[in-house]
Amino acid sequence: MTLTALRDMGRATLAVTIFAILSFLPSPASANYRLGAGVVLQIAVFGLSDFGRKVTINIDGEVSVPFLGEVQAAGMSLSEFRTMLARKLEENGAVRDAQLTVEIVEHRPFYIGGDVAKPGAHPYRPGLTVRHAIFLAGGLDVMRYRSGNPLLLAPEIQSEHAAAWLELVKAQARLIGLRAELNGSETADFSILSNAPIGKSLIASVIDLEERNLKQRLEAHRKEILFLERAVAKAEEQVGSLEVDVAQQAAVVKQQEEAIARVAGNAARGITAQTRVDEETRALAMLKAQHSDAQGRLALARKEVRDGQRSLERALEERRIRLTEAVQDTLIEVDKYRAKVSGSGEKLMVTGQLKARLRDGVNGPNIVLYRRTADGIAEIPATADTDIQPDDVLEVTVKADLLAAY
Repeated sequence: MTLTALRDMGRATLAVTIFAILSFLPSPASANYRLGAGVVLQIAVFGLSDFGRKVTINIDGEVSVPFLGEVQAAGMSLSEFRTMLARKLEENGAVRDAQLTVEIVEHRPFYIGGDVAKPGAHPYRPGLTVRHAIFLAGGLDVMRYRSGNPLLLAPEIQSEHAAAWLELVKAQARLIGLRAELNGSETADFSILSNAPIGKSLIASVIDLEERNLKQRLEAHRKEILFLERAVAKAEEQVGSLEVDVAQQAAVVKQQEEAIARVAGNAARGITAQTRVDEETRALAMLKAQHSDAQGRLALARKEVRDGQRSLERALEERRIRLTEAVQDTLIEVDKYRAKVSGSGEKLMVTGQLKARLRDGVNGPNIVLYRRTADGIAEIPATADTDIQPDDVLEVTVKADLLAAY
């Protein structure tokens, strides 16, 4: 046997020995714990150093094993899976008298909800208890309010609630004003704001500010439209004047052409000198040049009218788009502040409940553990020292006084 082979056998023996020792250590996964998707396993076979590997149970509940390919693991206990692998390797003929070790390297998470700072899935760790789980979830919910005494929370939360309401009223007033402006209305109905649970003077100030803003926006819009309309009207007036000039010049050109025809006839009969015909012809050329120039200026004036009309239409369309976008953005703000009002209102409600519980002398959080078993989901009352298994679901309900242990 070569030195390399001896070294490999020594490593394999050491790995198997370590796994064998680990297999006798207390494991958080009890005999009832069933493997499932997401669990990471370490598999090793004595004498086969290349066989050892870390595998993850996939979403179909299978793992990839040398000589066997995809093997179903979900739903089995660890011992059942180990026995099944050894049997399949024997039946396959790939390994004789397989000395197989299978250990859980990484469990599926546990879940915690209710009155904790960070509800949701959290990584499982061996030896985890309810106490540890609440720590991992950021502590009990009331810890987020920076005070353990609910009697001290009310003023701060009430201030937060009032500020959220004020911002909501301001956003709603802006929304009402924008909708009125979009609809072309000179006035807006702000009466719905009177129902807000804040000072009437504050509401009146918000309405007054928005009414003044609405008037200023409408006035600025009127000035812009008036300027564009006047520009269009001036261009149209110029077009009208030029059209008269062009028509008059066309008539003069026609008269000159008729005059040339008469003079040319007289010249042919010897009544008029040829020089007179030449003079009239030069005059006609000049009149035609003037007529052509007037036609060019008329075309430019008509273009100015079209450009002015397009500018007016564009200004109206851009304003409509701008107002529509502003309405949409303000709707988002209204929803945001409604959520803040709702959140602060819930805080007030929770604070009131905590006050009541404190007055009633109720102690500590209530903890219920939900665990999947062969018979279904079991509901287990738990304490701070109750052990947790992967896939367990904890529901924590805060009572009035927080236990110092947390």
